[in-house]
Amino acid sequence: MSFITKQELTSHIDEENMDVISNYDDKKVSDAIDSAVSEASKYLNRFDVETLFARTEDARDPILVLYIKDIAKWHFIPNCNAGVDYATALDRYEKAIEFFKRMQNPKAGVPLGWPVFTEPEGIDTPFHIMSNHKRGNYY
Repeated sequence: MSFITKQELTSHIDEENMDVISNYDDKKVSDAIDSAVSEASKYLNRFDVETLFARTEDARDPILVLYIKDIAKWHFIPNCNAGVDYATALDRYEKAIEFFKRMQNPKAGVPLGWPVFTEPEGIDTPFHIMSNHKRGNYY
């Protein structure tokens, strides 16, 4: 099941326009949603993305849902942008990506309710990396 549904995406694209763009193929809509979740997941590696995107209905973060819709719209409209303002879609997509880039930085904090990824216990690091001390050359 997708993180958001076609019906929820109607807040960003009218259902009639979605039908025209997808040629009445709901798989194209779900593919755009899945690719949006996949793209966002790559930016959220410090969070437990499986838990975050497994949430449904009211358990989801509204800002996350909004930005996933923006990205899904951007992935959906290249088929045909009937009834869609391309410049606005691009602007909202870029803002969503900027938000996810900010979330990569630990200084940004953790949004309320977002699970932070933790390493499973009992797994040791298989190797250790180090370097020689800095060498100074004097003439």
